[in-house]
Amino acid sequence: MVMRMKNICPPGVFCITPGLLIAFGLVIAAIFIFFAQQRPHGIQERTQVHVPTPINVNVTTDGDGRYSQAPRPQRIWNSPPDLRGALIPPGGAMVNMPTRGLPESYQSMGLLKTEDGQMLPLYGRRTAARSDRFNYYTRTDTYNPVPLPIHYKRRDCQDDVGCDELMSGEEIKISPTGQVAKATLYRFDGPTYIPGII
Repeated sequence: MVMRMKNICPPGVFCITPGLLIAFGLVIAAIFIFFAQQRPHGIQERTQVHVPTPINVNVTTDGDGRYSQAPRPQRIWNSPPDLRGALIPPGGAMVNMPTRGLPESYQSMGLLKTEDGQMLPLYGRRTAARSDRFNYYTRTDTYNPVPLPIHYKRRDCQDDVGCDELMSGEEIKISPTGQVAKATLYRFDGPTYIPGII
């Protein structure tokens, strides 16, 4: 005679019996087998592998290039506006926006050679987009360069109006030192396009 164990769970309490555990395990196994059969085995997901481009480093043994060759001047034709000091409220429009647009960023435009043979860099920018007026300044040739305003054709090139565009060979006056210098401007390659495409 087979003796059956009596249920020892008090009434109103959920008991986990061995039969309930086996039934629960069979349900989970059936769900797992069902989803394994639903997934097609022939189709594999494509994963994109990002291969970083190798960085080419040119090592020269003839010394430091900073001192042996001059840097090639570059002109940024569509320079972004300089937004320093612009008041842009979050989610709103700019405040105190110039009516002719923001001026370009200053960039290296050429060299100034003073009467005593000193070479100084010339920095410039347009006063506004599509303007023929420019702001210019130079810097002292020391370890702590200080910006120096210049005068050209009796105009201060740092004011809001600016001064006429400088050409190579023209003379300017460095305001704080009173020196007269001759300008040599870099020749920049302008933007080009292929006419048959547009």
